[in-house]
Amino acid sequence: MRFYEFEAKQLLKKHRIPLVQSELATTADEAEKIASGIGGPVILKPQA
Repeated sequence: MRFYEFEAKQLLKKHRIPLVQSELATTADEAEKIASGIGGPVILKPQA
């Protein structure tokens, strides 16, 4: 069975399985602001 990422997230939420906070940044400045707002360790997942 294959899922797109958004489908997997919907399924996990439906079954009340906790997910990490995620945000979308389209520029380096946005990424920096988001990371600062999270306030803890962050992971960057670049996509093309």
